Amino acid sequence: MGIFNPPRISNPIAYLFVDGAYLRERYRTSMTAVFGIDGDLDVRKIYDLFTRELKRVFYYDCLQDIQCDGEDDSNFRSRVAEQEERFEQIQLATGYHVRLGSLSGTSTKIRQKKVDVLLAVEALDHAARKNMEVACLLAGDLDFVPVVESLVRMGTWVEVIYDPRSAARHLYLAADGSHKLGFERYYDWSTDSFRNSHPIPTRRFNESIPAERYGELLKVGKTSHGEYVALGERPGEKFLYVQSGRWGGSNLVLSHPNVTELERYFVEAMDGVEWKGE
Repeated sequence: MGIFNPPRISNPIAYLFVDGAYLRERYRTSMTAVFGIDGDLDVRKIYDLFTRELKRVFYYDCLQDIQCDGEDDSNFRSRVAEQEERFEQIQLATGYHVRLGSLSGTSTKIRQKKVDVLLAVEALDHAARKNMEVACLLAGDLDFVPVVESLVRMGTWVEVIYDPRSAARHLYLAADGSHKLGFERYYDWSTDSFRNSHPIPTRRFNESIPAERYGELLKVGKTSHGEYVALGERPGEKFLYVQSGRWGGSNLVLSHPNVTELERYFVEAMDGVEWKGE
């Protein structure tokens, strides 16, 4: 997946503006849905979404430096230091620039300040200075609609990268183009160590149900598209079988050691399931 090729622009200069809080929340939600834990996001891998024309990435976030209820001083300092280290590593990556806002409120009701305004002002400033020809915005908040509309009026090609389950429809409709985010992309942006310790299912195509020999079906049902689906196991393998050609074959077999993560992965990354009897 790469940025679109804007009409009549040869080798466009593209800048990416990232709402860090939005990205972190969507990433965490998706990883938790499959693995039951927050995951480990490597923001520096975002560059892989784009083609070679991407010149700079501006990452907007806040340092979570309000002490939580019940958090002792030592853990608080350690948590803040870990955040600072992560922001520094992002800043050190070629072409990346970290912009930090501030927090207000109490530990039970924290609000970010200045982040949205800072992103909007800097995006408009770069457009006015003709530093970029393409502005890519990774965000989902309705508050960004005015900046997208302003950039379009200024003649800048605008693309919005968003999670369709948590984004304002008017935001991506206001842009010249858009890209959807989902589990597979989030997983691609995980650290190598997280990916190694939390593998996703392997795929095979054009096979019969593995349980037909030396195995058993745990449950059967249908996808949200009405296709037959079965979850089962046999020695050395947990599998999910789908009678469908939507993923490159006449049917699909997913294999994974953990049956719970296998089922969660299919639901989060591929399709919903209605199991018979549930």
